[in-house]
Amino acid sequence: MSLLGPQGVRRVAVLILIVSIGLLVVTPLVGSEIKGARRWISFGAFSLQVSEFVKPALAVVAAWLFAEAKRSPGFPGLLGVGHSGRHCLSPC
Repeated sequence: MSLLGPQGVRRVAVLILIVSIGLLVVTPLVGSEIKGARRWISFGAFSLQVSEFVKPALAVVAAWLFAEAKRSPGFPGLLGVGHSGRHCLSPC
């Protein structure tokens, strides 16, 4: 059982999504090259692939925006979901 309510989960997901997108922008500049791809950020002996954090955060935020759009038809949030999702699914 989660210690966060639905509103808390949405807030954490939005925060993770914003931080992860910022790190995705920085990754090509400071990321370490592994097997010819520069998709990893190294912290000493620990490596992190930022795109793995974007996936669940985007799923939660997209579900929230879809629910809000269904609740209020004039809600413009679906445009952001389509744009973000398209970039996350495109190959690098």
